[in-house]
Amino acid sequence: MSTPSATATDVVPSGSRTSTVSAEITSAPTDSSSISASVTSSSNSSSSSRPPQVYTVKAGAGGFKFDPPELKDVNVGDTVTFEFYPPDHSVARAEFESACVPYEYTGKGKTGFWSDTQWVKDVDHLTYFNVTVNSTEPIFYYCGAPDSCIGHQMVGVINPNDTQTLDKQIIAAKDATFMVKPGDPIPAEASASLHASATATAAPSSHSGHTLSGGAIAGIVVGGIAFLAICAALFFYVGRTKSLKEVIKHREAVKSPAPTDGHFPHSPGYSPLPFSPNMQHAEMGMGGQQLPAYGQHNATDSHYNAYAHQGSPQPQ
Repeated sequence: MSTPSATATDVVPSGSRTSTVSAEITSAPTDSSSISASVTSSSNSSSSSRPPQVYTVKAGAGGFKFDPPELKDVNVGDTVTFEFYPPDHSVARAEFESACVPYEYTGKGKTGFWSDTQWVKDVDHLTYFNVTVNSTEPIFYYCGAPDSCIGHQMVGVINPNDTQTLDKQIIAAKDATFMVKPGDPIPAEASASLHASATATAAPSSHSGHTLSGGAIAGIVVGGIAFLAICAALFFYVGRTKSLKEVIKHREAVKSPAPTDGHFPHSPGYSPLPFSPNMQHAEMGMGGQQLPAYGQHNATDSHYNAYAHQGSPQPQ
């Protein structure tokens, strides 16, 4: 399987002339033979259809921007020349949706390109950086000048497609929390936020731990909720049954039995009173005599004598 590559050529001024430094840049290998075949086929057809062309992208001309910001239908073998304007612009390859981070920082085995910071005094001393395209896959890049990527979204792309677009990369640059240039360390608190492209091959790890899939996690959550619901239902049922039994028991304890011997039951904790004499005995005196009936008397009588009215002997 072939691996796509790009050749970067840095052209810098040296007095009135320029010198050229070339370096071979190799990108990460693809994980699909069909993609490699498609790239190879595109390479063969493009080389036979027309000769290589040169595209120019101005970096920093009139502000923090690449002009044009995207190049389409760039064939394998074509060259993209970056032309730098004052004062300190640069170009570095980036991964899709990791707009302000060097390409090689986003995955193992990846190699990007980097023009270094181009210190340009004026328009009479412009500098250049050439990239020879050896793949038709999208190639994203950004400027490493302070506040250029995040603050001004100074990003660009070669050969965007339907899913990896310049607009999405601009949004990623605007939402980025940090920017680094090649060679700069990644902030410790931001190392986990790097986004690898969906087309990049993830490096296998021999000591990776076991992880649960999303379906397994969802099943555990649903099972836990169902268990808690069953426990709550049982608790409610047991508590309701116990309360009902206590109410029935309390009612039976306080309910008095119907009298069977003509006497009402006494209250708990108190002894019953002695048997009361019958009415006839109560109407008799201590000597067995019947108590005198109530008699009328005049208000002029000084002492009313009930026995005198009944004809009974008066007590001595």
